[in-house]
Amino acid sequence: MKQIRPTATDRRKKTRNDIYRFIYNAPSSVTKQDVARELNLSLPTVYQNLSELEEAGLIHAAEMQKPTGGRPPVGYEVTADAHYAIGVSLSATEISIVAMDMKRNEVAAASEKIKDLEETALLTQMSDVITRFRENNRIDQTKLLGIGITVPGVLDPELSTIILSPTMRLKELPVTRMQERFSCPVSIENDSTCAGIAEYSALSAECPDKNFVYLHLEYGVGGAVFFGGTPWYGENHRSAEFGHMCIVPDGLPCNCGKKGCLEAYIGAFRFSRDQGIPVGTFFREMKAGNTVYQDLWNDGIDHLAIAVSNLRCAFDCDVVLGGFMAKEISASAERLKKRLKELDIFRDDPSWLRIGQYPQKAGVYGAAWRWIEQFMIEI
Repeated sequence: MKQIRPTATDRRKKTRNDIYRFIYNAPSSVTKQDVARELNLSLPTVYQNLSELEEAGLIHAAEMQKPTGGRPPVGYEVTADAHYAIGVSLSATEISIVAMDMKRNEVAAASEKIKDLEETALLTQMSDVITRFRENNRIDQTKLLGIGITVPGVLDPELSTIILSPTMRLKELPVTRMQERFSCPVSIENDSTCAGIAEYSALSAECPDKNFVYLHLEYGVGGAVFFGGTPWYGENHRSAEFGHMCIVPDGLPCNCGKKGCLEAYIGAFRFSRDQGIPVGTFFREMKAGNTVYQDLWNDGIDHLAIAVSNLRCAFDCDVVLGGFMAKEISASAERLKKRLKELDIFRDDPSWLRIGQYPQKAGVYGAAWRWIEQFMIEI
């Protein structure tokens, strides 16, 4: 892995970082003059930093549209394959994995059904899947920034422990048990937080300080809260556990052991495990006219509306729905919005409700992107 030359001062580092990010975010190749003009820098300063970035393999000269006359200017672009990051998503049923390049393009993806949720067996399968994936896709270990792993559960960063994951039946699992299986840096994060980070990345170009609440809907239900583009973790790193808000006192039993949680009403287990069928079968039969399944789904949407309405009342900002269940929920958007309008004391049009841009892969994307963002901060 090529190393960027260290800078003498923090100011020099910031200048180089600003130049790299400007090139990174530009929709097309940029010239030295573009960089100097937009960042208010001298051409010698720009030239020196571009030379360092090019020498490290982080940018490269690129073709630009030829002018009507004279020599065409030299443009620069970020080198997408300079580094890679891997994202891994653990759920109650499968391991999903993606590799992303520096431009956040997906370059490879795979998934495998989980064979055994017993702790040691799960960790062994996970490490085997990641190793095969990296080898099969010829991902250069020297270019790998890190592996981000998401878990549907509550983590304690101070104790480096997965405190509880009801859907995966994990409890008090030291994060080091996952990290010690790999020779590259590894991070472990809550799946909903990583998914929210991916959705924030989709919003940040247009509105970098956007406030929003993210509701992650898969087998389990979680969430994230973003204030000014920054996730709010809470004092104990347990914020936004929206799936375990009680919406029906003494209602349906939840995976966490309580009754009446949101997860029990709209989590995918209600429409798969509890019916004795795969979740895909449930939705196929529901769409084919199974009235029992249609009634069950409508009941889930109605309870989701209660939760979303409560989130809007509590935070007064946009609510974004994500996770693989969001795709099915989008087909019931009219019913959901009708119920929201009935529940809203202000009778506002629920234009503040949106389906996320990455409903099925947000978590695994966010896990990989965190390594890319960390690298960009350190340039």
